[in-house]
Amino acid sequence: MASKLRQYGYQVSQLPIIKHQDGTLKTVGDDMKIGTDMIEEAQKGDRVVLISGDGDFIPVIEKIQIKELK
Repeated sequence: MASKLRQYGYQVSQLPIIKHQDGTLKTVGDDMKIGTDMIEEAQKGDRVVLISGDGDFIPVIEKIQIKELK
C-alpha cells in the first residue's frame, strides 16, 4: 500500500510497530512524527491539513496558529 501511495505523490512515513503481550499492535512515535512534520511544513509556508480525532495534536496546532502559520 505504501508504494502505491508514493506513486501518487504522497510522502509516506513508516514507523516501528511493537506487539504487546496481549497481542495488540501499536506504532511507536507516531504522534511526535506527525507533530514535527506539521511544524516543518508550516515553516515552509505550505498549508498543513490534519484530519484527526486525536486531541493530542491541539497544542501543536495552537503553536502553528500563534505563529500565523497555516
